[in-house]
Amino acid sequence: MSNENIPHLFESAVSILNQVKSDPRSASYGDSLTQAKHYLDQAVDLTERDDPNFSNYVQTWASVHALCLAFIDYSSDLDSYLVSSPLIEKLNNGLRQNDHEQPTEELYVDEQELDNFWNGVSQIQDDRCLSLDSPALLSPGALATSVDALGEAISRSSHSPSSLYVWNLCRSIALYLKLDVYNPSEISLCISSMEKAVAPKEGSPSEDIDPFLLKAISHMLHNPQNETRRKLLRSLATFYAKRHLSMFNKSWSLYQANPDANSTDLDDTISASFEGILWTQDLGITTRFDLVFGYASAAYDRFTMAQRLEDLEDSVQFLQEIQFESYPDIAHDKISACRQLYASMLADLAYTLSQSQRAEDLEKSLVFWRQSVLATEPDTPDLAGRLFELGNLAFKLSGASEDWKPDYLAEACNAYERAAINTTDTAFIAHIYFELALTLHQRFLYTGTREDFDSSVNAGTKACDLVRQAPHLAQSDPHWSGVYRHCVKLIRFAQENFKRDTIVAGQLEPVVQLLQLIIPHAHQNRLLTMNRLGLAYTLLARAQRRGDHPTAVLLASLEKALESHEAALKETSPNDLLSHTLMAKLGQNT
Repeated sequence: MSNENIPHLFESAVSILNQVKSDPRSASYGDSLTQAKHYLDQAVDLTERDDPNFSNYVQTWASVHALCLAFIDYSSDLDSYLVSSPLIEKLNNGLRQNDHEQPTEELYVDEQELDNFWNGVSQIQDDRCLSLDSPALLSPGALATSVDALGEAISRSSHSPSSLYVWNLCRSIALYLKLDVYNPSEISLCISSMEKAVAPKEGSPSEDIDPFLLKAISHMLHNPQNETRRKLLRSLATFYAKRHLSMFNKSWSLYQANPDANSTDLDDTISASFEGILWTQDLGITTRFDLVFGYASAAYDRFTMAQRLEDLEDSVQFLQEIQFESYPDIAHDKISACRQLYASMLADLAYTLSQSQRAEDLEKSLVFWRQSVLATEPDTPDLAGRLFELGNLAFKLSGASEDWKPDYLAEACNAYERAAINTTDTAFIAHIYFELALTLHQRFLYTGTREDFDSSVNAGTKACDLVRQAPHLAQSDPHWSGVYRHCVKLIRFAQENFKRDTIVAGQLEPVVQLLQLIIPHAHQNRLLTMNRLGLAYTLLARAQRRGDHPTAVLLASLEKALESHEAALKETSPNDLLSHTLMAKLGQNT
């Protein structure tokens, strides 16, 4: 079916609805609702979410599904079953009445007792499906579509408390009718929908909802069993959550105690906590914190062994959620440990994605680095390293995006500056300042602002001063390369400004000393550095001549320039391009 049929489908559904409203006692009422629902399901399925008409379709779509639910609603049968269930009574007695979370004692329930309970639920569902004979409204697929329709309406009703109240309650009923132990996330969504529906309302439901719909669903809105239903389901979800937490704790302890434990044991441990998480979604119970923390800890172990990116992604999603929840019963040190785990997993996820060549992965990585930095405690040793990696990636992205280049460069500079003040490691500080100098110089090349150039020189000078204080650092590539880049920058500046500015010998002597510091150490740019040293001595001689230094001093500088070029020439292959450059330099200095 083509998109051209969408308006016709919608208009047909509206026409049927109008007929239904005009004669709600008609014998064909249910069939008419089924047909209207069918047309709207098709219309919405064909409509893109960014279509301007989609929001209008959704309100009518949700209304029809709410009417269908009211027509086939048998939630009172399930209420009666839950209230009279020995299992539910046992669960209620085993949980404190104040918050339905903390067990007064270890609660044991036999598997057969659980099976019997759920078999009873299934029997009610099957019996009602047969007696109502409305598979198009009562099948699991039909109810799932109702959940989707009402969910879409909820997401577009933030401006209307009354609409949120109605749509949440109707969604809870759709989920309640398809109650299934194998869909714990739907049960937790059912509970949270009910809690949002019974929350204090700012206005009357009649403000934004069709009066016909309000009348049709009145028995659902004002059902005296709604609160009891919510409490009973919450007790059930809490029991299962604690059951899975107990299973996780036992399995996790065995895994940690057994150095030869295999991956299957770890998989079982993770599965136990994951099932518990599904039972507690959006319920805000303390058990969820323990389940998420346990799941993430176990998944982190599995990531370390198998490098499964999904373990990081799923854990980060769960951990992010509980960062913004309040858990007064959880000890502060445990909350702190959870936050550290969250920051660490974010950092590993960011680093893994940063190794990709795909632009979208790099952009995701940057987001995760930012989140990791925010989640890292100020006094944590890892903060400087994460800021440094954030700066590195922002700098990398600056070279791939002209539109965002200034923003990326600014973010990189800020990250490097913060990293430098959050570590006491001399080698690391020097490395950070070298990267900051490079980034500031790139910003200078982009903006042409002298302030950026001066800041780049200052950062490079700070780094080089640290290398002077610890000469062994010159043996490492980051520091060797950093010193080299700094010297090249200063030599080029001297060449470009020799006639305009007063370039004095005092500005070139430190360059000579720095080049002499790194030349003894092996590096791919060592011969180029020897050539740069010769050039620096040549410029120094010119500055000495302009500064009226003694002739002997000037000649000594020129002699050292020649020695540097000759030494480089001896180590250079005759066919190397550098050889011709050095010969030219020798010609200039003789």
